[in-house]
Amino acid sequence: GFDDIYLSRLLTPRLTTVHAPIEELGSKAVRYLLKLIDGEVNPLEAYHEKLSTGLIIGGSCGCTSASPSPLF
Repeated sequence: GFDDIYLSRLLTPRLTTVHAPIEELGSKAVRYLLKLIDGEVNPLEAYHEKLSTGLIIGGSCGCTSASPSPLF
């Protein structure tokens, strides 16, 4: 999964997922939309934002609390 939903913590094994800062993403999207409406940015130019994410390792990846074994 890519959204670290609460349900991922309730499953067995727990899902490995990526935490994405949804509130920050929404806030930045609204601010950018308001800039578009006000004519402060060119809608034809590419726009990029980098947000911090985090890997939430669960049991679904096959990992254990110990160091992973070699694949071969």
